[in-house]
Amino acid sequence: MILQPGEAVKHSSKTTYKKTEGTLYFTNKRLAWCKLEEQTPTVEILHEHVHTPKVSTSAAKIMLKVVSSTPESNGEPVEANAPVFVWKQTDKEAANAERTKFVTELSL
Repeated sequence: MILQPGEAVKHSSKTTYKKTEGTLYFTNKRLAWCKLEEQTPTVEILHEHVHTPKVSTSAAKIMLKVVSSTPESNGEPVEANAPVFVWKQTDKEAANAERTKFVTELSL
């Protein structure tokens, strides 16, 4: 992933977004997702725009939905188009541990 000046990756994890494989990154500035073998993020959310990280309660899929605000929403959370990332690992405990790293950081 192409980093911005002064940006550093804290966590990264293989996920899918809209059924497309890629990597989810948590940096000191933003949450970003890139398709496999691409460097430019398809999804990026600055930390100050994150309102609520939501997790799946179903054991079938390990998912993270990130509700954030946009300039058009005047700081209000917009849930309708919130991105949903899915961990595809067969080891559900490992996938859950990976997701927890992101949720913990987003909740700070």
